[in-house]
Amino acid sequence: MPSTRHVSKKQPLSASIKLQNQFIFSQNTHLTVTTPSHISAWDSAGIHTIFKSSKNGIVAARQAQDESGLLAVADKHVVVLHDTRRGQERSWGLEGNEDEVRHLEYTADAKSLFLSTNLTADIQHYSTEHAQLLSPTRTNASPPVALAVSPTGHLLVSASDHPPVIYLKNLA
Repeated sequence: MPSTRHVSKKQPLSASIKLQNQFIFSQNTHLTVTTPSHISAWDSAGIHTIFKSSKNGIVAARQAQDESGLLAVADKHVVVLHDTRRGQERSWGLEGNEDEVRHLEYTADAKSLFLSTNLTADIQHYSTEHAQLLSPTRTNASPPVALAVSPTGHLLVSASDHPPVIYLKNLA
């Protein structure tokens, strides 16, 4: 191997991050990356910061799968629904802990958002269609450690540690 090294003239990754007012999730492929301070989308055009927290408090995020551009972002107390297509305010003073576990799951049609907290064993149900919090869908024995909605939207699966139980709820 030669001992000669060439310096790359390409810009570093951080220089290619773009901050925009509007963002449309790619219909074919992209990766959504969530950190305590930023939510970024990485697609063929580069990395786009689509949401940020001034207090590094993002503990969970979930993109709606219906191409609406709706992004649910959670800290330890609130869930913010951010419309990436309209370019609304993208910075919030969210506060969360690194060990905070929040679960956010949309149904495939994005008409419902299910969420959990560490504070209660409830799985909350928010209707995006009616913009209101409905009665809890499920109450586990302890705060959920996992949450999923079936692709058809009629089954909700959750799991708890104490006792170790898997719950299956028919939403139909």
